[in-house]
Parts: sequence; structure tokens; C-alpha cells
Amino acid sequence: NGNSGINIGTSSNNNTLNGNTTSNNTNIGIGLGSSSNNTLDNNTANYNKNGINLTSSSSNNLTSNTVAHNEFGIYFWESSNNTITSNTMSDNDGRADGDGIMLNGNCSNNTITNNTMDNDPGDAIEFYNSSNNTVMGNTLDNSGLIDPGASMRINYYSSNNTIINN
Repeated sequence: NGNSGINIGTSSNNNTLNGNTTSNNTNIGIGLGSSSNNTLDNNTANYNKNGINLTSSSSNNLTSNTVAHNEFGIYFWESSNNTITSNTMSDNDGRADGDGIMLNGNCSNNTITNNTMDNDPGDAIEFYNSSNNTVMGNTLDNSGLIDPGASMRINYYSSNNTIINN
């Protein structure tokens, strides 16, 4: 379709996206940039570079979304205090090592709970330079199958993350 399916731009706050479908975009299915207090609920993002992308965004809730066949299912860059709950990520493998969820570049205080990641050949969840996040009660199936894949990877300069019952 285009570069992005749905893009919530700078300082766009308190919006609700519910029941939308984005697919076949060259970059982002659903994106938030420098935005806070938004709710993304029951959306579908398939066949994009990044299914759902948050950049410099905080205090957003991502709940019950389906994200499949993207390079990255959910991708955060410099985004903190967000909640990712009860989403399904599968087959996110656009670059042969795609991740279900990727937190990159000073992402902190995010909570990732009760999600299902299946068939993401890179890593189901990866942190890169991200600290003080909580990952709890997620199902990580059939992910991290390529070298050096892992079901969950905590990389470079990431610290004080809490991982419980995954």
C-alpha cells in the first residue's frame, strides 16, 4: 500500500485505535511517534516492515493485537512506560531473523505480559540497550531457531530487567 498504514504523529495523545487492519506497507503497519496515552486494541498488522512501531512514545497500551509476517512484530525505539498485553505475534521473519518484540535504544519501564509469540525465527523477545522492563507470563513457542536466535535475548547495555514465568 504505502510507507505506513496508520501513523499517529508527534504529540498526538489520548487516541484509541481499535479493529483496524494494515498490511503490505513498505515500512510501518501502525506507528506512534512522540505520542503518549494512546490505546491500540484488537488491530491486525501483517506483511509490513514493522507491524507496530513506537518511537519516543510513552504510556501507551497495546492489547489484543495480531501481528504477523513482518520483519519485526512490535518494535520500540526510545519508548518507555508502555504496556504490551495479550497480543499474538507470529511468523515475523522478513529479514530471516525477525523478532516478535524488539525494544531498542533506551527503552525502559515497559511491561510485556501474557503475549503469545510463535514461529519468530530470530528472537521472540529482544532487548538492546533497554533496562528496567518487566516480561511476565508470555508464551514463546518455536522462536529463536536460527543462529544465533534465542527465545528471549537481553543484549548490549541492558540491565535490571525482570523476567518471570515465561
